[in-house]
Amino acid sequence: MDKNGALYGTTNEGGGCINACGVAFKLAHTKNGWHETVLHDFKGLDGENPQERLILDAKGNLYGVAGSSAGAGVVFELTP
Repeated sequence: MDKNGALYGTTNEGGGCINACGVAFKLAHTKNGWHETVLHDFKGLDGENPQERLILDAKGNLYGVAGSSAGAGVVFELTP
């Protein structure tokens, strides 16, 4: 959760990948309810099926881990 109360997470399926590679998303609370923003759509070459929780640093960067099409896995950073 960030300082404004937005929540961040990942799905290990969905997005634009044919094999359902997953997305990283943000949920922000508004007066009309929750609003979802897809922050990154994993395509396989940049990681797939993200796992575990995201880590948010003081600058707003998000860090996480995902599998890879090569089977080795990746650590990723998403910047605002």
